[in-house]
Amino acid sequence: MASLLTQILGHDLNVERWRTALESKRLPSSSLFVGPSGVGKRKLALAITQALVCEKEVLACGQCSACQRIEKEQSESLFVVKPEGTQIKIDSIRQIIQFVSLQNISKARVIIIDGAEKLNQGSANALLKTLEEPPEETYFFLISTSLSKILPTIRSRSQAMRFSGLSEDELGRVTGVSGWALKAANGSVEKVLQLSENEDWVNVRTEAFQILQRSCVQDHFNGLGHVKDLVKDKEVALFVADLFQRWVKDLHYVKGGDFNSLSHPDQSNWSEKFVQKTSSAQLESLWYKSLKLEADVLGNVDRQLSFENFFMSCSQPS
Repeated sequence: MASLLTQILGHDLNVERWRTALESKRLPSSSLFVGPSGVGKRKLALAITQALVCEKEVLACGQCSACQRIEKEQSESLFVVKPEGTQIKIDSIRQIIQFVSLQNISKARVIIIDGAEKLNQGSANALLKTLEEPPEETYFFLISTSLSKILPTIRSRSQAMRFSGLSEDELGRVTGVSGWALKAANGSVEKVLQLSENEDWVNVRTEAFQILQRSCVQDHFNGLGHVKDLVKDKEVALFVADLFQRWVKDLHYVKGGDFNSLSHPDQSNWSEKFVQKTSSAQLESLWYKSLKLEADVLGNVDRQLSFENFFMSCSQPS
């Protein structure tokens, strides 16, 4: 069994920085990993933890009992905190304080706070002193999707490291998935698996493209009875808006004869026919209208009306 550090795809610069830090034994006591969900932030935190507690190698062997317990998150050297509902409450911080007050029986002790943006004011304040003056060989990894949502008092006491989404190739290697879900996932392993394995999302995509196709091949839009149900949920509406943005990009690729860059290759036959009757100016107008869909959803504009207007634009591009 290999160490977790050798299993991380992407984030080469971040991984190399930590390799150097581990080898030189110059590590920050509190690190803040920020980036999209499902891209490997937590896995890197666990990989570093393995290296800190490994009984055999500086960068972790992955085979000793200490390494294996870390990978299973069943180690006496590791304490993981997650939000309870919408917040990380002060009781969780009290448990951290108790954990670090115990005698350290291994080479190091690590606390991972997953969803650190959900620390409320009380729990953040309770954590500050421990972050400022942690016991020897005690390390904190705070994981978040947004730096701006982290309270300033926590940010100032942690060394931030940013993570980007994985490439489509990396996502495919991790998940074994191919096709449209890799592009729609925006670099997130979690999202790829959700989109490819959850039948509800697959059905939403199928229905969205059925309505869109009818709009594009007919002279008028007649999907009024279906749009309301399709976009009544905000998260679903954002997903559909993203599908349509990528589809409009596909139209530009099709017009240029590039069929290898398509996000939705399974829609290419009817999309090609649509492009043949659509001018470059009309395609450009559709691009801005697809961007407006997302803005309308985020701005809480009437979703049904926004999507109906987009469909009508596809029926009569202008």
